[in-house]
Amino acid sequence: MVRVSIERMERSRVKMEVDVGAEQVEKVWQEAVRGIVQRTAVPGFRKGKAPLTLVERHVGRAAFREEALDRLLPEAYRRAVEEARVEPVALPEIEVIDFQDGRSLRFAATVDVRPEVKLGNYRDMGIEVTPSEITPDLVEREIEALRDLHAHLEDRQQEAVRAGLLALAAYRVAPADGDLDRAEESVRLVDVNSPELPSAMKEALVGTRAGERREFMVSLPTTQAEPAGEARVRVEVISVKEKILPPLDDEFARTAAKVATLEELRETVKNKLSAAAREEAISQARASIIDRIVDGSSADLPESMVSRRHASLQARLTEDLSRFRMDITEYLRVAGTDRERLESDMRERARREVMRDVVLDAVAAAENLASTGEEQESSYEALARSLGVKVEVARERLSPEAMARTLTRDKALDFLLRVNTSGGETAEGVGT
Repeated sequence: MVRVSIERMERSRVKMEVDVGAEQVEKVWQEAVRGIVQRTAVPGFRKGKAPLTLVERHVGRAAFREEALDRLLPEAYRRAVEEARVEPVALPEIEVIDFQDGRSLRFAATVDVRPEVKLGNYRDMGIEVTPSEITPDLVEREIEALRDLHAHLEDRQQEAVRAGLLALAAYRVAPADGDLDRAEESVRLVDVNSPELPSAMKEALVGTRAGERREFMVSLPTTQAEPAGEARVRVEVISVKEKILPPLDDEFARTAAKVATLEELRETVKNKLSAAAREEAISQARASIIDRIVDGSSADLPESMVSRRHASLQARLTEDLSRFRMDITEYLRVAGTDRERLESDMRERARREVMRDVVLDAVAAAENLASTGEEQESSYEALARSLGVKVEVARERLSPEAMARTLTRDKALDFLLRVNTSGGETAEGVGT
């Protein structure tokens, strides 16, 4: 049995002073003593057979106290949390205030807990959910993208690079005073008509034949991380290609989408674009709704929750940069920012994401929304399929508590969409 007094502090932090009953302390003390005696080898005695006084002289009184505390504190802390009706979100800081060997224990546990949320209005916002119109032009552009995907390349080695042809080009980039021969070489297929291609690269490539090389200078923009400057580029055309698009006919429809006619392909593409537009409209509505609720609600977020989310965002950025083989300096240059602003923005994003989560949890609690065991099991099976692993492995990747919380938040999002959109549309019904 434990007695708990609780002091609430700033940033959703509590300090619990816990008194453990003498009977429980005495019981655990005797268990700790027996455990140490049984596993301690004292010269002249078989393990576990030495008298207590000799064992104590051999290992020291402090060993008994440490063993007893290791057995007492976890269970006493768990009971204190239940008694105080708080939900810790971090590991506690434990301070032993008084421990009388085998007689009494008083300790303090200071820990961050899930914050109380004061919800603002979260109903009847009248948000319009209007999917964008799918015009014939959008359909034709999507079909052209399909044709491009099914195109093949033919060599045009006797021709120079021009509009309508592609160049397989190797290029190196170095600072204005750098050595191009030491720069890393990259190879890419270049379309000189691409609006994303720098004009200097286009000018260098047009008129160039296979085997020919060009060098030119490019200006680098001013960023907060670096001043403006120049770089030298060397590009060599390896080969010249022409992209041959398939004819736009029924045969193409059968190849591209397994439908009988070109008209059926257009209908299929239109339906696909309509579904995507509907999903985008739903996503925008959800984001608008939750942003408004977050702005109208308040919670004293624990520092540990924000710091964990911040560390997660940092790790994700590091993984992304590694995948794209980009270092942080290059990323800052491309993003037009510096380390200080990046950290500030990431910290605010972490705070916003945590606030979003606790607001969704509060809505779910207010509306008695919760995931079922059947829903959780189905989600584990889907997760296992997506990862290509067994369900047991999927459960190891995501704890039951995390799965239940994720599904409950999804239910809260669907509820908010339903009660805040014009006409009360659901995620399944918007745009139909």
